[in-house]
Amino acid sequence: MRSVFIAALILSWMPVIFFKPHIGVLVWSWISHMNPHKNVFGFAYDFPFLDLAAVCTFFGMLLARENRVPPGHPVLIALVAYYLWTVVTTLIGHNPNQSLGDFVNVSKMVAFAVLAMIIMQSPRRLDWYVMVMVGSLAFVTVAGAIFVVVTGGAARVQGAGGMIDDNNKLAMALAMVTPLMFYYFYHPPFRWVKWPAFLGALSFIISGIGTQSRGGLVAMAAGVVMVIAFSRKRLLFSAFAVPVVVLAINFAPDAWTARFSTTSDATTDESFVSRVVMWKFAHSLAKDYPIQGGGYDVFFNRRAQGLYMPLGHRAFEAHSVYYEVLGYHGYVGLFLFMTTVFGAFFIAGSQARRFEDYTETRHLATLCRMLQASMVAYCVGGLTIHLSQFDLIFNQLAIVVLAGVVGDKLLRLNPTPYVEPRQASAEAKPKFRPDRPAYAASERTRA
Repeated sequence: MRSVFIAALILSWMPVIFFKPHIGVLVWSWISHMNPHKNVFGFAYDFPFLDLAAVCTFFGMLLARENRVPPGHPVLIALVAYYLWTVVTTLIGHNPNQSLGDFVNVSKMVAFAVLAMIIMQSPRRLDWYVMVMVGSLAFVTVAGAIFVVVTGGAARVQGAGGMIDDNNKLAMALAMVTPLMFYYFYHPPFRWVKWPAFLGALSFIISGIGTQSRGGLVAMAAGVVMVIAFSRKRLLFSAFAVPVVVLAINFAPDAWTARFSTTSDATTDESFVSRVVMWKFAHSLAKDYPIQGGGYDVFFNRRAQGLYMPLGHRAFEAHSVYYEVLGYHGYVGLFLFMTTVFGAFFIAGSQARRFEDYTETRHLATLCRMLQASMVAYCVGGLTIHLSQFDLIFNQLAIVVLAGVVGDKLLRLNPTPYVEPRQASAEAKPKFRPDRPAYAASERTRA
């Protein structure tokens, strides 16, 4: 029955999407991040809802005569350049047929991110796009935080499926979205949302710790540090965060401490050893194919394993975004990928500086800063987690582009210069000077 209910709920939106394609972007984002169909059993579990939503959204854009011109944003240009290079590496890789599955998945992610950049170019649509992303993961996170509290952190929080199908991916998703939850603390759409957003951010952190993912925990710490660094109340946040960290370490359950204590001796940590083996695999492969790499899924290619896998070891994923891209697409692909992500980070900072001086665009400045924190979390966590094919990073690149497009539109409408509340109240307060009659009269009265 739950499978029927979820299927009916999702399919009921499909006719609406033909007339309002931006609804299709939101439905796609909801399914991608929350994976409601992965929480049930039955036919809905494997039904291609994402593909159906994407097709309906594309035809809806054509039928509704929506804007069909992508923005000329540098991040979009870099993303398209990286994607086109993956087309080349897939065609000339070790086994194009084996690479086809991953290539199709990445193509869907990039295509829908570009589709979102085209359709969601208005302030209200951008707000809903971010809200659905954060709310979808918040649904998973609140349940995870309650689970951690009830079990005392002894049991591990796992992802439901799809984008967050294991604890490492879930931890990275939480680390990347936690800064966006703080965005709603700074700029709540309604007054009552402010403190629930703060509590929601805490639940993200608790659930991230509950995943027992070491790379995810480091990513979460990096993201939160960036949020504190961007905040004007960094001392207050630091004073709150330090005791929480100390208490968490002192009262952590045995399962949690055992998980992290294995890092003290790298030679006996099987997970760390397997990572080093796969990093050497990628590096050796890139020596022979520095330009194009081996194509998607090359780490499980029998021929490549025979050439580059050390004897006595079993093949795993690359366990690193950077080595994964290096093995798949060579140094050219790694350069294009890092240009896309790092370029988005610096462009988001540039947009934030441009938008923070005006009242109408100040919330976009905060959004760009929080996106920077998210990308720091991604880049740090990506040192030990393979997430080059991750829906969330492509969606956040789309938000960077949309924030720039929407902000530029608002700047052309003669926005109001922003004045700090304290400064505004000080300027509004009358100042008495000796040359003013009121001041002179008061002096004569005193005399």
